[in-house]
Amino acid sequence: QFKGAFLNTFQRNLKHHKQLHMLDMQGRREWEDPAVLSRNKEDPHAAFFAFESRRSAILGIKEKSSRFLSLNGQWKFHWKPHVNASDDERGESNFAAEDCKDDEWGEITVPGNWELQGYGFPMYTNIEYLFKHDPPYISYKGEDPGPSYNPVGFYRKLV
Repeated sequence: QFKGAFLNTFQRNLKHHKQLHMLDMQGRREWEDPAVLSRNKEDPHAAFFAFESRRSAILGIKEKSSRFLSLNGQWKFHWKPHVNASDDERGESNFAAEDCKDDEWGEITVPGNWELQGYGFPMYTNIEYLFKHDPPYISYKGEDPGPSYNPVGFYRKLV
C-alpha cells in the first residue's frame, strides 16, 4: 500500500516537474513565479504510524518496529550557488531517478545544516532581509558572491 501511494505521488510530481520545465522554456524562472508554491512535495497529511500489532502500538516505540526506516545518516549531496533552467551539468533535473550519475557528488549528514557542513555560508539576520524586495524577482543584496546567489541543494539516498 505504501509503495502504491509513493508511486502515485512520484508520478504526480513528475508530471508537475515536466510542466514547470515547460514554463522555464518560455523564459520564466519557476522560483520567481508566485503561482508555484511547491515542487516535489508530498500531499499534506496528519502524522501517523502503522504499527504491525496492537501490542507494538500500545508500547509506542516506532523505532523498534520492522516498519520504521530512519532517514538520518549520510546522503549524497550536490550544492549550487544558484539554479538556471538551462544549467544541468550534473543531471540535477533527473536527480530522483535511480540511474542519476551522483558519483561526483559530495556527502552530507542528515539531519543537518548544509552551511555548517561546508556548503555556502550561514544567512541568518534579524535586522535586514538579505534579498532585495522586488517580487517576484530574487536578487541577493551582497556583493560577494553576487546578486544571483540563491543556493540550492540536491539530496539523494537509496533505501
